[in-house]
Amino acid sequence: MNIDRLISPKVIAPFLTLGIIFLLIFTGPAQAFTLSLDEFSKEIIDKGEKTSTTASINIQANEIINLNPISVYINDKQVCVFNPNDNVIISGCTGINIALISNLISGYGYGYGYGYGYGYGYNQGYTNGILAYNLTFDSNHINEGINTIKLKTDLGGHIYESKPVTLTVNLKEEQQHATEPITEVNENITEIIIDSGSSNVKEIVIPNTIPSDKKIELNLAALLSDEKVNITNNFTLTRESDYNYSAEIPAGTIISGDGWDGKITLPTIKPAGAYSVSSGAVDVVIDLGSEVELRFDNAVRIVLGGQAGKRAAWSTGGSLLIDISTVCDFVTNPTNIDSMITRECYINDGSDLAIYSYHFSSFAAYTPSTTSTTSGGSDTTRRGGATSPVEGAGLVLRSPLIETPKEEKTPIEEIITPSKEEITGITGITSGAIIGTFKKTGVYLGIAALVLIIIIVIGQVSKYIKKNRGIYF
Repeated sequence: MNIDRLISPKVIAPFLTLGIIFLLIFTGPAQAFTLSLDEFSKEIIDKGEKTSTTASINIQANEIINLNPISVYINDKQVCVFNPNDNVIISGCTGINIALISNLISGYGYGYGYGYGYGYGYNQGYTNGILAYNLTFDSNHINEGINTIKLKTDLGGHIYESKPVTLTVNLKEEQQHATEPITEVNENITEIIIDSGSSNVKEIVIPNTIPSDKKIELNLAALLSDEKVNITNNFTLTRESDYNYSAEIPAGTIISGDGWDGKITLPTIKPAGAYSVSSGAVDVVIDLGSEVELRFDNAVRIVLGGQAGKRAAWSTGGSLLIDISTVCDFVTNPTNIDSMITRECYINDGSDLAIYSYHFSSFAAYTPSTTSTTSGGSDTTRRGGATSPVEGAGLVLRSPLIETPKEEKTPIEEIITPSKEEITGITGITSGAIIGTFKKTGVYLGIAALVLIIIIVIGQVSKYIKKNRGIYF
């Protein structure tokens, strides 16, 4: 074999050409387009702080490239999608602010227009150049601990990813991460955190060792998406005091609020004297909710311990309480309220006053000033949940079903009292006289008169028979 002939340029050239073509095919797109994410300005921050990073798109091509939406991933979960052409949010991006900081496009350039190569804003694409964005992250919306963040985009069927960067979120001394199914709030805590690592938490309890008027917030911001949080399991917020005060949110409930930051004030006892109601004395007030109105797509059960027999009210944020006029038709899962019109109802449950509501607010129990109006809850007898309405003070209350009493008769009256049809002729007149006498003189005198009449009648009949038939007794 002639080695020189095998390695001659004529033999090697075709293989080199094929190699270069394959190299261009497999490496060309990566060189023509790169997506990158810089390290954060602060890689370790406390919950509630903000930090930023720079995202960039580097285009190295002599042809127009169409840019598709960019996705932001935190811990491999897509949390944000934005349009790189105008950095407009497409979906998500709660707690993430995106701003274009550099647009260094060369070649065909960019801009608004209708001519060839003017793709900016019209999805015609870009040529050589760099687009850079500032991404600012609010750590309230990120889990505690080490988080991995990266960018992704689909460019002509090819997925491009940035190199991942890490962000560590720590808690402050006054913050607590809920991790146990029943999590008790520790001393000196003002905020308790629920995030995607808290899926097994079913109840938050503020013990009675913490002052009942101390404000403690529940932070759900890490679960917030488009100003909504989905509660996946039955979830209870409890405050222990002389009595327990709680809010029970059923599984599958969506909490929403316009401009909501994801925080909820846990049940907090407010001074009753600071509130008033149109007619009555306020007994207890608990505050629940947020600076904006929180809405629920399922009714939430609020329990005011030890307040059975009282009336219920709520506040729109001021000191004047609004009476809750609807009495629940069932102690559990009432069916006579809705999320748009009725919205609240109340009912007694043992020694407690239960309120069902489609929103959070301040809720109260109060004693009406007039004794004629009684609590619908205290007057309710449960018969499978059914109750009958009773009018009182312009308010429909509920009480046991009551029939109008009828005139009662003694057994002997029912036996001897004839119908109108029976009281006819001489016998009817006589019987009527006897009955009248019976009612006036009493039971025994009536019986004696009846016996005497019977003896007289028998004697008359006997004489008649003797006279006409000759038959003797």
